[in-house]
Amino acid sequence: FSYLGCYGGKYATPNLDRLAYEGMRFDNAYCASPMCTPSRFSVLTGGYPSRCEDAFFKKEFPPGENPNIAWNSFINSDTRTLPRVLAEAGYVTGMAGKWHLGEHGPDWHSGLKENSDPALPEVDALLKERQANVERQLKKDSGFDAANSAVWANFDEEKVAALAHHNIPWITKGAIEFLRENGKGEKPFFLYVAASTVHGPGHHLALGKDRSFTPEGRDASVAEFAEGDREILAGLEGKEEWEKHQRTGMAELDRQVGKLFETLQELGIEENTIVIYMPDHNVEPGKATCYEKGFRVPLFVKWPGVTPPCSSASALVQGPDLFKTIAEIAGVPEEKCSTPDEHSFFSVLRDPAKPGTRDSIYYESGFARGIKVGDYKYIAYRPSAAVVEQMKSGKKSGAFNYLDRKKQGHSQVAMMHFPGYFDQDQLYDLGTDPFEQKNLAGDPAYAVVLADLKGKLQAKLDTFPNRVSLERIPYLDSPEFQKQCAEQKALGTDFVEWLTTDHPKIEWPPAKDTSKGFAVRLTG
Repeated sequence: FSYLGCYGGKYATPNLDRLAYEGMRFDNAYCASPMCTPSRFSVLTGGYPSRCEDAFFKKEFPPGENPNIAWNSFINSDTRTLPRVLAEAGYVTGMAGKWHLGEHGPDWHSGLKENSDPALPEVDALLKERQANVERQLKKDSGFDAANSAVWANFDEEKVAALAHHNIPWITKGAIEFLRENGKGEKPFFLYVAASTVHGPGHHLALGKDRSFTPEGRDASVAEFAEGDREILAGLEGKEEWEKHQRTGMAELDRQVGKLFETLQELGIEENTIVIYMPDHNVEPGKATCYEKGFRVPLFVKWPGVTPPCSSASALVQGPDLFKTIAEIAGVPEEKCSTPDEHSFFSVLRDPAKPGTRDSIYYESGFARGIKVGDYKYIAYRPSAAVVEQMKSGKKSGAFNYLDRKKQGHSQVAMMHFPGYFDQDQLYDLGTDPFEQKNLAGDPAYAVVLADLKGKLQAKLDTFPNRVSLERIPYLDSPEFQKQCAEQKALGTDFVEWLTTDHPKIEWPPAKDTSKGFAVRLTG
C-alpha cells in the first residue's frame, strides 16, 4: 500500500491508479502465504500451500511432519490448476513472467557459464535452447497453452551474469504477444502475467542495459517495451540505492500495466476484458510471517459493465478465492472448481455492498499458522519436533525463526519489529492494535476469545493432509529458549542485503498507515 500512488503512497503509479479508478477496490484482501511460491500456488490451485501434493513437498514433510511453508509448494503435471480447468471450459490460456513453482528439472544451464557472453552466436543458441526447455516443462507442469518470456525462478538466480537482472520489458513483450495472438480469436482467453517487481536484484541496475539481451537470446523488438527508461533514470538522480530500487520497480510495473491497457485498446477488446491486479504478498517487515503487513495486499478488479467504477468492497477475499471466482465467471460447473479453501466473491463484483462468503482469514508461513475472525487474530508458532529437539540439544544455536533458517533476511527483519514473534500463542485485537505490537494471549480477560480462535484454527488444520497440533510445546516456555530468542535477535539486520547502510530504519508502527487511505491520483 505504501508504494501505490492511489493509496497515497510514495511512488507515482498512474496506470495502476487508473485500474483502481475504473474498477473495484477490495479493502480486505489477503494472500495465502506472504512469499511468492506458496502465494502463487494458492491462486493457481485454489488451495492453501499445505495441500501441496508434489513429490518434493511430500518427501520433505511425510505424514505426521509439520510442514514448513516456504519456497517449496510446487505444481506438477498432476496438479489441478486454473489453466487446466479453464481449458476444459473452452479457454485458451497463457502466462508470461516469473514461475517459481517448480523444482529444477534437467540441467537447463548445460553449456552456459557465468561469464558467457550473450552477444556470441553460440551463447545465443544455447539460451534459445534452454528457454525452449523451460517453457516446455512449465506448460507441462502448469497446463498453460502458452508460456511466453517465462522465468523459471528469480532473475538473480540466472547463471549467466550478464543476464542476472530484471527484464520487465521482455516479460511485457511476452504478455502482449499472447494478447495479439489470442485476444480476438474464436476462443475466450485467460492470461496470467507474473511480474518480478518489487524484488531483488536492484531494479535500477537494469536501466541502461541493452534489454534486447534476454534469457531466451537476442531480441531487438524488446526495446519497444522499454520506452521511458530515460525518464525513470532522470527521476533517480540524488536518490539512495534502496530508493532507486523501489522507485524503478514500481515505475516498471506501472509501465507494464499501461502497455497491457494500450494493447487491449489497440485490439478493441478493453470493454470485453476483465482485469485483476493482486500482488502475491506485501513487503517488510511482514514478509514470510503471519502478520498483516505481509498478508494484506491491494486487489483491484475492473469488469466493464459489471464492477461499479471507483467502488470499494469490504468483503474478505484471499488468494485461493481467485480460482473459484474466475472459474465461476468462465461458467465452469461448481463440481469442477471447488476446494475446501476457496470462496467465490463473484456476487461482490456486481454489488460491493455484499458481505461475500468468507468469514475468516487463514494464515500459514513457515512453522506459523493463524486465523482472523472480525478484529481478533490468533497466531500459533509451532516448530516441528525435530527442530525443537535440535534447539534443546544445542545442535541449533539461537531460536530458529518461522522458516527454520538461521539468517533468513525476511524473518530477521520481522522479529526485530514484532515483539511477540517467538511467542507460541499470540492474540491481537486489530481494532485497537493494527500493527500487532501487544500480545493478549496471556491476559485472562481474553481467555475465551483465545480458546475460541484456537479451536477454529485447529479445526482448519485438521482438514490438511499433515495435521498440525496446537498443543503447547513446553520447551518454548523455558528460560533456555528465551535466551536463544535473545541470541537470535542480537544478530540484527546488518547482513540483510536489501537493508543497505543507506536504507533508513524501518518505521514500525508507521507514522502514516497508507492501507487505510485511498486517494486516486490520475495523470494524463
